[in-house]
Amino acid sequence: MSNHWFTADLHLGHEFVARLRGFDNTDDHDTVILSNIRSTVRKQDVLWVLGDYAIKDHTEARERLNTIPCRKVLVPGNHDPEHPMHRNAWRKQAEAFDAFEAVAPYQRIRMNKINFLMAHLPYEGDHKDVDRYAEYRLPDKGLPLLCGHVHAAWRFSGNQFNVGVDVNDHKPVSTNTILQWQKLVEK
Repeated sequence: MSNHWFTADLHLGHEFVARLRGFDNTDDHDTVILSNIRSTVRKQDVLWVLGDYAIKDHTEARERLNTIPCRKVLVPGNHDPEHPMHRNAWRKQAEAFDAFEAVAPYQRIRMNKINFLMAHLPYEGDHKDVDRYAEYRLPDKGLPLLCGHVHAAWRFSGNQFNVGVDVNDHKPVSTNTILQWQKLVEK
């Protein structure tokens, strides 16, 4: 049986983010991020990457992600050329199939009889003073949302759950953890 894992904001190859996260260089940063994924997921598992998997060399980042034996799905973020906000994203989406089984701007998943949406951008909130990219955010219609984008700004905000590596020990988040978070929000 396959398990689902969720992550966001890998920022492979991103020097600035690697230093913010306490690494001396991108090689050390990327090695930790990818090792944590590799030691968590199994071949039959699905890894949902909720955006910003890289910053510049997306081809190289996909090659590195492709070494992890699991099924991978991309919900692209603002730094990913596959996101619809970018011109010619449809071409980049086709290229991304070298590492990802599917690419979608958002997705719904059902866990323990609860529907969750997944997107890179939260309904509201940012790691900057202003909520950017409003035209690309899903409207909050009450469904819990798994997202990234906010880095270390928060882990939970209302019915939004940040699955980014910054608040999850640089590791993917399990379905069980998501369901535990949901119980906390329901109280």
